[in-house]
Amino acid sequence: MKKKILSTALMMTTVSLFLCAGAAASEINGEWERSVTLGLNQTRGNSDTLLHRLAARAELVEEKYEWLFNLEWTYGESDKEKDNEFGLFGAEYKRLLSRRLYVDAMGEISYDAIKDLDYRVIVGPAVGYFFRRDKTIRLSVEVGPSYVGQKQGGETEDFVAVRVAEDFRWRINEHARIWQKTEYIPRLDDVNQFLLNSEIGVESAVSAAVSLGISLQHRHDSKPADDAKRNDLYLVSTLKYTF
Repeated sequence: MKKKILSTALMMTTVSLFLCAGAAASEINGEWERSVTLGLNQTRGNSDTLLHRLAARAELVEEKYEWLFNLEWTYGESDKEKDNEFGLFGAEYKRLLSRRLYVDAMGEISYDAIKDLDYRVIVGPAVGYFFRRDKTIRLSVEVGPSYVGQKQGGETEDFVAVRVAEDFRWRINEHARIWQKTEYIPRLDDVNQFLLNSEIGVESAVSAAVSLGISLQHRHDSKPADDAKRNDLYLVSTLKYTF
């Protein structure tokens, strides 16, 4: 299972590299981009399901540095019983050392009620490399040590991990864009315990500020609490407002 999951993540990264190779460049203009995204999936009939997603994001891209703040909350029900409740807040700062090379500092805190995760804190530095960085294409890979502290299943623990992250974004034209990202966090003293998060999505603008999209998210915890599944997979239709 682990090899299959890692192979999928590697394939997504390879596709990103291929797409990056053929795209056109454009100039970077630094300004804050803020957005709020609402997601909803609902079914009725033999099974009643409901999934809400709320996300907020603020990002500043300058020539020598970048800031990113993001907030996410997901809630779902199946046959009127809660089967999903996840929240996350994160912040990240990148400082370029050259045109391609950069250092990074990130931190996030999250919880997952279904997986009996009261909190998980991940903080750490990283060194990264931009294969492409402009308003049309962005592709970066970074790696660094991280501290992980969490309370799951009533047990508190902390450990050192390695964080490997890849981020790909392609603004196809003024109206459409694709994004894909993967994050792999294995425990340093036991690589069989790891977190793997990935997402892929597409958006199409319906006005200067409003976009419709669809995204597929996957979160894997190799050591969840008792009676909790390792994998969470979401396919969400979204409405995004940018300002």
